[in-house]
Amino acid sequence: MKFDRLMISGKNMFDQAANLGGLSTEVRSQLEFEQLKATSRLVPSLLLGNIFLASVNYVAVANGPYLGPKTILYVMLCTICLVGMAVWRKMVRSDTADMLDRRKGRNSSRRQMPFVFVSMILGMLWAAIPPILAFIESPQQLIMVSASIAGIFCVGGFALAPMPMMATAFLLPIMLSSFTALLASGSSQALLMAFALMLYVVFIIATAISQTRSMVRVVVSGHEVEKQQKTISLLLRDFEKHASDWLWETSPDGQFLRPSERFCEVSSRSKSRLMEMNIKGIFTVDESAPHPSVDVLLGSMDRQVSFNDLQVPIRLKGEVHWWSMTGTPYFDDAGNFSGYHGVGSDITLQKKSDERISFLAHNDALTSLLNRAHFTELLHQNVTRLERYGAQFALMFLDLDHFKAVNDTFGHPMGDKLLVEVASRLRAIVPHGAFAARLGGDEFAILIPKSVSVEDMESLAQQVLKSISESFEFDGEKMSVGVSIGMAIAPRHGTRPDQLLRNVDLALYRAKEGGRNSYKVFEAGMDSQARERRALEFDLKFALENRELELFYQPLMGTEENAAVGFEALLRWNHPIRGRISPAEFVPIAENTGLIKSIGEWVIREACRKAASWPSHLTVAVNLSAPQFDKDRIVDVVTSALAETGLAPHRLELEITESLLIERPDEVLATLMRLKEIGVSIAMDDFGTGYSSLSYLLKFPFDKIKIDKSFISAIDEDKAARDVLRTIGSLGKTLGIRITAEGVETQEQVNFLRAIACDQLQGYFFAKPLRADDIAGFLLSRTVEMMETGTSVSHLGQIRAA
Repeated sequence: MKFDRLMISGKNMFDQAANLGGLSTEVRSQLEFEQLKATSRLVPSLLLGNIFLASVNYVAVANGPYLGPKTILYVMLCTICLVGMAVWRKMVRSDTADMLDRRKGRNSSRRQMPFVFVSMILGMLWAAIPPILAFIESPQQLIMVSASIAGIFCVGGFALAPMPMMATAFLLPIMLSSFTALLASGSSQALLMAFALMLYVVFIIATAISQTRSMVRVVVSGHEVEKQQKTISLLLRDFEKHASDWLWETSPDGQFLRPSERFCEVSSRSKSRLMEMNIKGIFTVDESAPHPSVDVLLGSMDRQVSFNDLQVPIRLKGEVHWWSMTGTPYFDDAGNFSGYHGVGSDITLQKKSDERISFLAHNDALTSLLNRAHFTELLHQNVTRLERYGAQFALMFLDLDHFKAVNDTFGHPMGDKLLVEVASRLRAIVPHGAFAARLGGDEFAILIPKSVSVEDMESLAQQVLKSISESFEFDGEKMSVGVSIGMAIAPRHGTRPDQLLRNVDLALYRAKEGGRNSYKVFEAGMDSQARERRALEFDLKFALENRELELFYQPLMGTEENAAVGFEALLRWNHPIRGRISPAEFVPIAENTGLIKSIGEWVIREACRKAASWPSHLTVAVNLSAPQFDKDRIVDVVTSALAETGLAPHRLELEITESLLIERPDEVLATLMRLKEIGVSIAMDDFGTGYSSLSYLLKFPFDKIKIDKSFISAIDEDKAARDVLRTIGSLGKTLGIRITAEGVETQEQVNFLRAIACDQLQGYFFAKPLRADDIAGFLLSRTVEMMETGTSVSHLGQIRAA
């Protein structure tokens, strides 16, 4: 136990001297293993040297006294050396047992202890020799023994230098014995030799400790490198396992080496199959036309240069995938090319995403036609070709008619399906080389980048009209839309992009004005008309505040009373320069610019104000347009106008057209119901011109329907028109709805309409629209006529009041 503590204390002292205190257990184990390995290489030399020097000593002192003890000492030295040799040979035969112990985490210091113990025994045996020098008289023997002792210092000190503790255990007993023997001689020369010997041993031990420190630095650096390599290896394995990328390596001839599991997985090939393949063959997609990036990759490998992020195609399971490949050549120590290693990643999804982004940058997401930006770019390109080479081209703008009604009636998803089908029909029609685009909403365009005649454009327009006019059916629902088309040909109708766009838009506008579902080619007069329209638009902004707008009133004649029962308010514009402008000309402008809302409010308030001064049996009718029909605003305006003027609600009639119901049926019907609750009357204007008028009569209790004048004008010549009017009359009786016929111009029309039970008549036969100041005169003249014919004049007093 004391010996073990002594050994441990000695080891701790040497560890402290060599700065080993801060080392980790793993590093210390590695250091001790390296010390043991370095020492073990010199063990044979050390032991053989000990046997040789011991033999020299024995021969030198064999003729002297005490031969028996000398022989025993010699035998013990040789025996210890032979035992040490056997231990060393066993260690060698164990095939780096110390390395295995280190890998298992065992402490190599325990394997050093036998060597330390053997070294100490050898040192103690050699320590018995210096005292013999005192009994040697022969100078030759003295020289031989002294030389052997000096030799053992050299052999033991430097052979055991990698392990300072072994060197100390061997040298210290010899030094102490030699030092004591020299001091005992009493001579001054011996004293100097004793101190020189001590310094020599201290130098050897210090050198051993210094060598240990150097070894520590080497071991620590190696350990750090090994740890980094392990970390890198772990990261690479984790990279291979979890990342989408993989590592690859080839031989000098391009053969794959050691393919990873990830590489095998993404390539859909086994490891053995990959190792049979060459990188020059794996990327072959089309042998007749190799992809340029494949040529770059293979060319780089032939030149033995690096390449980065090359996007190359590869066919996997019948589909083309895309890989991003990065590779670097590597060379051996002699500079010979040894192959390639690099990183690959599957970028198929990214490639598809990039292609989708690129597609959406140039195409409409819903219909896949060109989008507005790409269409504009093509237009500028064709204008450039026109300027440089005189290459002609043509434009066509298309706008769907009644598409909003489809959205409102069937919903936006159904509207989207219709747009997709329209795009499909356009693709089937456009000429080869032409481009179809969706500009937004229900607006489409066609660009024909070649010379075409007006007749060619009209023929194409007719095909488009025919195709789009055919009914659409989705999910069992049928729907129909029309299309208005405007066309322009460059350079005849313009040479600049803005000029061409304006002119084709003017042609489209004119097509819409012409009744929709038609086409127009741009004409020079359209431009002047557009300028005139813009001038009217500007003047209309100030017409209301300049009091240029005026209401006229057309009488509504009761068929039973044979007298006026009310008036319809009609808007007129007295332009300061152009004079009176027709509502058909300026009302569409007001609707498109939004001015109709403020004008419409003024009409309601002015009509109510004027009607409030009429006889109480007279009503006033006001037309409502779609833009001003806001569900909250219109109710507020009507309520406010009635309150301000004091007009009884039942004396106000609001007329709406069927188109308003088609565009926003649910919203409009709900608002009409609120107006009915106020007490105003609701009339459907232009009845019979739409395809769903009857359905709306069942959905909402209209007070009156007005028969469109197109039916009235056909009474004299068209039997079908007369039959329709009789049906409408019967319908009014059945539903309890008053019937008004507008556009009455002859006595024959009056007689027929009375016969089919129309309640009210309106038209030039009775009177043209009147100024407000002329209403009293009209009523008086009608009273005079009634008196002359013997008709009742019960409202005479009220007429005078008017």
